[in-house]
Amino acid sequence: SFYSFEQTAGLRASWQPTLNLSLTGAFHVAFDHYRATADTAKDFVLPPTGITLTPSFELKYARSGYMFNTGASLTRRPNWRNFGPPGEAEILGKNQFDKYFAEFSKDFFFGKFTKTGFQLAYYGGDKLDRISQYRTSFLGEPRIKGIPSGTDSFDSVGVVSGYHGINIFDLIKLEGSYNHAWARNRIESPDFRGYDGLQFDFGTAGPWATYLQGTVTYAIAGNLERYDSRWGAYLMIYKPLR
Repeated sequence: SFYSFEQTAGLRASWQPTLNLSLTGAFHVAFDHYRATADTAKDFVLPPTGITLTPSFELKYARSGYMFNTGASLTRRPNWRNFGPPGEAEILGKNQFDKYFAEFSKDFFFGKFTKTGFQLAYYGGDKLDRISQYRTSFLGEPRIKGIPSGTDSFDSVGVVSGYHGINIFDLIKLEGSYNHAWARNRIESPDFRGYDGLQFDFGTAGPWATYLQGTVTYAIAGNLERYDSRWGAYLMIYKPLR
C-alpha cells in the first residue's frame, strides 16, 4: 500500500452541430505525488512523482429518451519508471496507456412524475497498471452499485442496469436501481467476475436554500471479503453561490 495525491487542471471545448449531437475535446495535466505508508515494504519501489498529460475526445447523441455516449483518452507520463515489488516492477509500470468507453441508455416517461429506464455501458483500456486502472467511485465513472468507493480496480468493466424513479412535484425525487457488472483485473486474474448491487436515491429541498441528495447502496455479490460492510450511505448538501 502507498498514498497517492493528485491535482488536475484542464481545458474543455465543445461543439454542438445539431440540437441532439455534441462533440467535446479536452486536455488535462495532472500532478501526482506518491508516499509510503507504515505498511509499505521497505524494498517496494514507489511510483515517481511527476505529471501526466491526457488529451481526450467525447461524442454524445441524445434524442427521444435515447442517449449514446462514447469517448477515448491517451495518457503519457513523461518521467515515469517501473514501480512495485522487486522482480515485478517491470510488469506493473507503464509510461503510456489509453482508455475508452461507450454508454447507451433509454428513459421511458409515464405521465409527469414517473420515469423508468435502462443503461448499457462498457469501459476498457490498454496497458493499464495498478494506478491507471478504473476505480469505482460514487461521483465518477464507472459506477457499480453496491461496491464501496476505492475498494476495487479493473481493466475492463461492462455494466447493465435498470432504474425506476418518481418525481413528486419537483419537491421530492425517489429512484431505485439494480445493476449487474462483469469486471476484470488482469493483475489478479484473467477472468471476468460478476458484481451485483442495489441502490436507492432521494433528493429534496433543504433548509437555507440548500438541496439534499442521499444514496443508500447494498452489495449482493462481488469481492465481499474486501468490504467492511455490504451497506453504504452517502449524503450530499448543495448550496448555490448566489
